[in-house]
Amino acid sequence: MTTTAKAIGPYLSLYDLEVRGTPASAGTVDAEASARCMAGRAHVAVRVLPDTAGPTDVDVATVVGSKTFADVAPGRSAYVAFPARSTQVGAGTVDVRVSDGRTAEITYAPLTC
Repeated sequence: MTTTAKAIGPYLSLYDLEVRGTPASAGTVDAEASARCMAGRAHVAVRVLPDTAGPTDVDVATVVGSKTFADVAPGRSAYVAFPARSTQVGAGTVDVRVSDGRTAEITYAPLTC
């Protein structure tokens, strides 16, 4: 870290601060996805547990639906089950994005109910 000061008057100074180094890793997104049978129909179920210090927004997107969760509290999870409107769902992926910029792509296996 480097600090530079420049006096521009008897009571006023300007400071420049330069911080060097590698930013801390953003970490991973703790998420899981699976295909499930509910009431004889296939669903894609997604659970996301953000590991943030404060409330965060979570975006979940699949081929059968998408949802945004606002202000998920620390220690709480965001859960959604998207109906496939069929008795089967093929293998696929779920895209997850947390408001701090972290993303994850979670896979799930095919299922026939």
